[in-house]
Amino acid sequence: MGVEPRTAQNFPVVPTVITQKATVFSLGYKLSSQWQGSISVPYINQETDHISSVPSYSNFKIKTSGIGDVTAVGLYSWYSSNEGVWGFSFGVSLPTGSIDEEGDTPRPTEDDKEPLPYTMQLGSGTYDFPFAINYQYGGAHDISVGLSARIRTGTNDRDYRLGNNYGLNGRYQFDLSPRLQPFIGVDFEYSEKIHGQDDSLIILGLPVSPYPASITNPKLFGGKKIHLKLGLLWRLAKDYRLTVEIGAPLYKKLNGPQPKENWQTTINISSVL
Repeated sequence: MGVEPRTAQNFPVVPTVITQKATVFSLGYKLSSQWQGSISVPYINQETDHISSVPSYSNFKIKTSGIGDVTAVGLYSWYSSNEGVWGFSFGVSLPTGSIDEEGDTPRPTEDDKEPLPYTMQLGSGTYDFPFAINYQYGGAHDISVGLSARIRTGTNDRDYRLGNNYGLNGRYQFDLSPRLQPFIGVDFEYSEKIHGQDDSLIILGLPVSPYPASITNPKLFGGKKIHLKLGLLWRLAKDYRLTVEIGAPLYKKLNGPQPKENWQTTINISSVL
């Protein structure tokens, strides 16, 4: 059996499974009837399985974990009536997550510690600004829609900037009982390509393309996705809520070959003190 010739669309290293888990600790405070503030600190665990044509690396795994980018957000309800509530939020994401994670990859070095690709870093390395505007109509049948964006600024210490993210979402929630509210939602997401490049991830001696894997090519990141989400809100007690949500992609148009997304799950426990 012949070996497929190298092109710009195939790679000697291919990620097969990427698993990302984030535990987010959030603290909010109600400043007035219209203003609220919150701060969120994520702890991230992620790992990627690979297959490779490189000897001794036919199958290998890389892992990273640690604090991600800390985000502070202000929320303002600027209009409320019997027909619904309009609000917006704005904030800043601080570059507290590491962009210098290393691991053992097929790139040869003396200590088997090479810079890891963009997907395995814990933060953006830049000051980013999340914005959102939302409308919610409450009652026995709760309908909400929202527009969101995360604008990234500058260039980090590795000479790149992650792409901006934009979203449009809608959700319908209804009362199954006084404590249980199922919901269904649809999210549209658009992500830009990475701007700039981390030159430590390329190998100039490779034929055709200097990128050993698709996740090292900044031009192959981003694209459009539509997700369907199903969930359940459970009011555990007067001031405690448990929300479970599962989502799966309905449509995607990506900027290049990327690992397939199977599903995503969110579990949220919150309290109002």
